[in-house]
Amino acid sequence: MIRHGHTHDSIVLKTLLQRNDQPKYIGMIGSKIKVRQTLGKMMESQIPEERIARVFTPVGLNIGGESPAEIALSILAEIQALRYDKKAIHMKDLE
Repeated sequence: MIRHGHTHDSIVLKTLLQRNDQPKYIGMIGSKIKVRQTLGKMMESQIPEERIARVFTPVGLNIGGESPAEIALSILAEIQALRYDKKAIHMKDLE
């Protein structure tokens, strides 16, 4: 069995974090161990800590559900909130 996930995750994340034009949202899905290892590799690669701290992990808002579609929806909700510089607050709590 060939597993590429960890290798590709590190390469893609490093490439994004090294860009001069930083994306507004960089999210990383993974177990706590995988995330810790990958972010540790970024620090070893001399990526500035403030850039590493901008990585959203775990990704998504806590909207309940664990299916792939529900996880995707929670990530999109997080991106939408970030796009408009909003905190994820329930509508009933806005008044």
